[in-house]
Amino acid sequence: SQPTPGDFKKIYNFISSHYNSIISIHLSKKLSGTYQSAFNAAKSIKIKNMKIIDSYSASVGLGLLSIYAVDLKQEGKTYNKIIDKIEEQKEKIQVFLLLNDLTYVVRGGRLPQKIKTIANFLRLRPVLGTKKGKLTARGLLYGHSKRVEKFVKFLRSKIKEDKKYHIMIAHANDINNGEKLLNLLLQNHSNITKHYLLELGGALGAHAGPGGLAVGIQERD
Repeated sequence: SQPTPGDFKKIYNFISSHYNSIISIHLSKKLSGTYQSAFNAAKSIKIKNMKIIDSYSASVGLGLLSIYAVDLKQEGKTYNKIIDKIEEQKEKIQVFLLLNDLTYVVRGGRLPQKIKTIANFLRLRPVLGTKKGKLTARGLLYGHSKRVEKFVKFLRSKIKEDKKYHIMIAHANDINNGEKLLNLLLQNHSNITKHYLLELGGALGAHAGPGGLAVGIQERD
């Protein structure tokens, strides 16, 4: 369940006792009520500067944006400049999720049973992704074999050779395929300058099910 406004209020009060400014970045409000909880809590916090930001993203995309914000702070950017850069950068982050088994996303109510039945019959695997903060279908992979290689081929069109990128990969209890996905992307794209590999979080992992793979792609200056 999403954190309550009271949860956020406790954290914000603690932070405001040590700092004059707070920038709070959250899961897309089109996916969760977390942003609204944070926004409501912020109304009662007495601090010089306070900004609640909708990341337009989730999971690995939110992680990449948060790391970017920390980088800006360490570079000595001002409060307003950090906010401007975050708002600009969140438009440049893409998130893609490949499911190994559609059973779990159906159980979670995110996908109708009939879609699962059709997908299994036609041997299709949907690639989900965020677009303007909403989780939508972004593509289809055909067949059940070599799914990681097919996923990499799909992702190639999302990475431009004349740009630099940071990527974050998360796996749902599938470290071998997580490492395989990362290595294949690094082999094919020398312009990926920083990368992360971690376990998928509990909330998204419950919907994705074992074998789920999420990729965050961030275009960097």
